[in-house]
Amino acid sequence: MSQPINITYTPGPWIWSEEGYSLRPEFPQPDTHHIHTILDLEMCGCGFAGSKLEDSLKEDKANHALIAAAPELLEALSIAEEFMRGFEGDEAQVGMEIKLAIIRHALSKARGQHE
Repeated sequence: MSQPINITYTPGPWIWSEEGYSLRPEFPQPDTHHIHTILDLEMCGCGFAGSKLEDSLKEDKANHALIAAAPELLEALSIAEEFMRGFEGDEAQVGMEIKLAIIRHALSKARGQHE
């Protein structure tokens, strides 16, 4: 996967430790980046009182997967925005402006450019 040239986040892929409490880059790059542990927790995914443990664990596992996929999702969304940009202003593409606005908002938020 190609990475944007001026990324400021720790490049992916990211992986969770076996116990699920530490999120780290799968391939640390100490020569080019500064972070070796993205997230280190004492516990993950606290369920509500009365929640079924099985359901809480399932939701926690899904949250882990989503967080770990963040670098790949950012790259995929960047590629989609670049492709869709070519259809901007094309009247045959109904709703393109709104879809691009949603994508661009999410990208700016992920890149720390959104206030």
